[in-house]
Amino acid sequence: MTAACSVISFNLIYPSPVAVTLSSSLNVPPEDLLAAGIPISMILFAIGDVYMLRLPAEGIKHSECIVPSISRARAWIPLAVTMILIVLGIFSDKLGLIGNPSIALLSGALICLALAKDKIRDMIHSASRRAGVIMLDLCGAGALG
Repeated sequence: MTAACSVISFNLIYPSPVAVTLSSSLNVPPEDLLAAGIPISMILFAIGDVYMLRLPAEGIKHSECIVPSISRARAWIPLAVTMILIVLGIFSDKLGLIGNPSIALLSGALICLALAKDKIRDMIHSASRRAGVIMLDLCGAGALG
């Protein structure tokens, strides 16, 4: 679900590279692009959620992956805060720094860390095992290139 939502938001939500390119090449103001992109992406998120809930989870070995015990509503808090700050920043000039997309994304990341503070050590250990191999492959490919 995370991958599906990432692809949807990367393509539809301003200030992603795809949306910035669309905005500049079509001469569409970012507010109009965001006003059209948010409802479309929410519909696609809902369709993706319904689809993912129907998939069988038998192939996942829970002993290999760390699944934090966070409720669905609590898991949506960082994304909701980030999106609300970005929307408020676009439509309101008074928010200034808080409405900046970079600051909004940083605040969402910090909220994620706060929500998962009891599982961070286990998640970092699990992720670094796999990420280390990926980084070695990328560095080797870059060196050969």
